[in-house]
Amino acid sequence: MRFGSDMAGRAEQGIGEPEEVAVAVAFLASDLVDALAGK
Repeated sequence: MRFGSDMAGRAEQGIGEPEEVAVAVAFLASDLVDALAGK
């Protein structure tokens, strides 16, 4: 099973560093979950 951050990193290979994109997407997803949970 692929995680969204892995897939985003692969999608951005031609634009940026996949590892950096994956980490950034993971942090953004975490922030979104926290915001939706009211934290």
